[in-house]
Amino acid sequence: NENNEYDEYAADTFIDKIELDNSKLTLKCGLQYKIPEPNITIGLNMDYSKAIDNLPSAEQADPVFKAKLAIKFGF
Repeated sequence: NENNEYDEYAADTFIDKIELDNSKLTLKCGLQYKIPEPNITIGLNMDYSKAIDNLPSAEQADPVFKAKLAIKFGF
C-alpha cells in the first residue's frame, strides 16, 4: 500500500518477474604416470566447462576446453 508497510489482509499485488535461469557443467579429469628409475613424472589434466543461460535475451557463450601436459624430471 502507500504506507510503505506490509498489510496482510490488504490488496497488495506481487508481480513475479523472470529471474535468473542458468546452469553450469564442469568436468575435470587428470592422469599421472611415474617412471621410477629415471625419476620422470608425466601428467595430463583436462577441464571442460559449459554455461547455459535460459533467458531469451541472453547470448550463449561457447564451451571451454583446456588441456595441460606436464613433464617433470628429477635429478
